[in-house]
Amino acid sequence: MAYDKFELERRGVTFGSAPAAFDLGEFQFTDRDPRALSDRGICFWLSQSQSDLTGAERVFTYRSIQEATGDEGLQSAARVDVDFHPDDERIVLHTVKVRRADGERDALDPANIDILQRELNLERAIYDGRKTMHMVVPDVRVGDVVEVIYSIYGANPVLRDAFAWWFILQWSVAVVETRAVVRLPSDRMLTIRRIAGAPDPAVVEEDGVRTLTWRVVDLEPYRSQAGAPLSFVGFQAVHVADRLSWAQIADLYRGGYYVPLSIPADLGEMAAEIREAHQEDPGKRMVEGLRLVQGLLRYHSVGIGDGGFRPRPIDQIWATRYGDCKDGSRLLATVLKALEIDAVCALVATRYGGDLDQTPPNAQAFDHCIVRARIGSETYWLDATRSAQAGIPSTLTQDDYAWALPLEADARLQPMNPQAVLSVCESTERWLFAAEQSAPARLELETIYRGWRADSVRRWIANDGPKSVERQWREGLEKEVHSPLATFDAPVIEDDHDANVLRIIERYEVARPLQIGKDGDQTFVSRDDVVGPHVKTMAPGRRVEPFQLGLPRRIVTTRILEFPTHVAIAPWSESFEGPGGQSLATSLIWEAPKTAVHRLSYTVRQRTLEADDADRYREFAAKALRNNGISFSLPFEKGRMKNADRQAGWRTWSIVALFIVALAVWRSIQG
Repeated sequence: MAYDKFELERRGVTFGSAPAAFDLGEFQFTDRDPRALSDRGICFWLSQSQSDLTGAERVFTYRSIQEATGDEGLQSAARVDVDFHPDDERIVLHTVKVRRADGERDALDPANIDILQRELNLERAIYDGRKTMHMVVPDVRVGDVVEVIYSIYGANPVLRDAFAWWFILQWSVAVVETRAVVRLPSDRMLTIRRIAGAPDPAVVEEDGVRTLTWRVVDLEPYRSQAGAPLSFVGFQAVHVADRLSWAQIADLYRGGYYVPLSIPADLGEMAAEIREAHQEDPGKRMVEGLRLVQGLLRYHSVGIGDGGFRPRPIDQIWATRYGDCKDGSRLLATVLKALEIDAVCALVATRYGGDLDQTPPNAQAFDHCIVRARIGSETYWLDATRSAQAGIPSTLTQDDYAWALPLEADARLQPMNPQAVLSVCESTERWLFAAEQSAPARLELETIYRGWRADSVRRWIANDGPKSVERQWREGLEKEVHSPLATFDAPVIEDDHDANVLRIIERYEVARPLQIGKDGDQTFVSRDDVVGPHVKTMAPGRRVEPFQLGLPRRIVTTRILEFPTHVAIAPWSESFEGPGGQSLATSLIWEAPKTAVHRLSYTVRQRTLEADDADRYREFAAKALRNNGISFSLPFEKGRMKNADRQAGWRTWSIVALFIVALAVWRSIQG
């Protein structure tokens, strides 16, 4: 529904003139064809933004000029969407006008405006209270130029006026001109980080105000490449922030994260039981405290007002048994303190953690909260929002976002524990082939999960239930082996909780273990459970961005192939290295006259690959794909598998006999 002017003002949207300090100079259109500059029916002539810190409250003003050059661009040109936090911010609309060949009209009409409550992460139980001012500009046609100017006044008081702004100069589509301006008192110091060749600003000092202006014209669009790490920025951008230290940033937050002197009685009793049971083992106390919080706290985030930056009181968190990462971390730190473990909340950046040490210290750098715990000289990074984890301190899966900011006095960015290379999945397939061509094969599949993979499989089983997961295992395996499966024994699940190792054994009858080849051969083709799911595909062409390989890990598959008779399969052994610390090893050996063992392992030691290694990576990936398993043909005669040794022996002795005869003939001729 649309609102009248009075209702809009009540809901945080008003109308008025643009700030006097904002440059409203007439934009100089060129005589270039806008269709040649457009993308999907829209030409972006101007993107102009300004952050003004000189007044009693912060003002952000934005101006855009775009032209609809085709039908597809009409929706973009005729829509204005502005997000804001109604508790701390308000919108002032200055201009919405449409320029057409026959003149210009004012299109700023309250009747065309809606205020929408859009919770973008509602399905993840995250509520931040943001609203969207949505306006549909009426009667926009191809060839029309739409200009929009608005301001957002205010900022969340929790951050105590700490300023940070990250803006883009080089877009993914052509923008003829981009301007970005910062106005601030002359004595207010900034840290500026220019990214990917962004220019220095033009600086003007006048009447105690310093104005920094960035202006770029006709920058080539920047197309991001698939597979790049989230932390990588290859387009021109600028990050400006107040000149603060990370310790000052920590001070903005840590007052709301302190551990209270008293805790709820029943929580204290639970902590006392853990402390009593593990008096001599602080590591055991730590992991039991972690599991207590993970098992009882349901994730639910309400980031309205200061809730986006501060946790709730411990009494409320414990009474409701729900909370977000901030609530969970504060509760976990409280429990660990009660267990006599040194613990403090810490902020991390999940999206660009690896780049955090290059970022100007700023209060908006973080999007997640965890806990740093210390036992002696060892440091542990714990996440209260995970599902209950298995392990002891040496086998517990810890968070690794490269850098963390502990909320303590004189805080500094602290490097986190890098993930070690762990064999997270090892599978052993034992195939027992029958002599009869039409008979099924027996398959026993043992899978061992470790570390974070074991935690994820446990969570899957706990959420879906063993019976459902067993069905999903069978159905997934049927697709991979291209045959119906019959379960002849219930799966066995063995969980070594302290070692954080999960062992699963499945037993099946495979109705069609062999596939019919082009020549009518009976062929066995193994499933691709190593290379296909783990060696990522990189698009062809010149690579300019790093490539993400994922967490360090090792995946191993062993296939034990037992035949009823001798089979002719030549053994092999090959291993090769790839860039980024990758390696692949494949082999086939005969352990017994009728038993062959195929092994395949893939190892990743680094998270990312440099762009210069793209060609080497593609070569490695192609070679890995050619070695992604094993296939062989089995000869049958009258419905039974042939003995390859007899055939090979007959051929060998025939060749020897022919050689002897030929030698005798040659000698008689010579004589």
